[in-house]
Amino acid sequence: MEDQMNQRLLSIEADDDYQETSHQNRILTEDLKVFTYDELKCATLGFGYKTCLGEWSFGKVYKGWVDEMTFSPTEQGTGLAIVTKTFQDHHSEIIKSKLDLVLRKLNHPNLVKLIGYCFEGELLFLVEEFYYGNFEDCLRYGAISRLPLDTKAKMALGIARAIIYLQQTQHQIASNRSFADHSFEFERCNILLDEDFTAKLSDYNVSSFRPWPLEGLDCDIDHPAHNPPPSILGWNNITSFTMVLAEILTGEPVSDTNPLVAMNHLRHSKDILKDPKSLGSIANRCFEICNDVDSEAKMLRLLKKFEKNIPT
Repeated sequence: MEDQMNQRLLSIEADDDYQETSHQNRILTEDLKVFTYDELKCATLGFGYKTCLGEWSFGKVYKGWVDEMTFSPTEQGTGLAIVTKTFQDHHSEIIKSKLDLVLRKLNHPNLVKLIGYCFEGELLFLVEEFYYGNFEDCLRYGAISRLPLDTKAKMALGIARAIIYLQQTQHQIASNRSFADHSFEFERCNILLDEDFTAKLSDYNVSSFRPWPLEGLDCDIDHPAHNPPPSILGWNNITSFTMVLAEILTGEPVSDTNPLVAMNHLRHSKDILKDPKSLGSIANRCFEICNDVDSEAKMLRLLKKFEKNIPT
């Protein structure tokens, strides 16, 4: 099932060993492909309507195909499927000059991987890996409800890890590079899924980053001592994650306007949760353990405590 992608990329990351590039169209980041415009045009059939997946915040999104090793364009349906995003924004020069800072840091197993980029005049093209599944469609068509509990645990933990990573990254950006501190906002529509139902977040919210004087925040994203408290994660992110967690467990969509309505039938163990009536407690526990080595085993044990109350 091929799904339209409504994605946004990217936040601007700081790095102390940042070096200015002598060529403004060249990004000093390893393991990224520098595409030419002609290569992307060939890979996407001329940016035609047949390969257009829709639009994101800054332009149109196209599907294409490239060789898995060289990333050279191939025939449609052959090789590696990619997503090419056009970036048309009045702040594109800011993004262009700082993009290398971002690409060095935004590398996480639960984030959509950036394969490469292309500059053509004032246009920026971002090339990402393509996924055939997204959470909303899998939820809508019943795929989530049929998943075993261990897969649901893995999915929830992956989303929690990505939220923590992106939130920590944005605070570090605001601290080191005098960017406005617009917190990352987690949205359900930006959860993509691979063939093993591993969650990948795709929204890095480029528009949040504008030059702005700001006092520093002390947050080491490379070596965090512990996961951030709820005040750092943001109330909206915790609430949104709690809603998604309920959807993962029940396999049923939850109303955006009242995300707690569908959670009332869930009951939890008093031995694990401080508040046995609150799904928010298990969501907080997920954030607490998500980066532990044995996080999946812990989460699975926790979910099994109230497995009988999860609709099947």
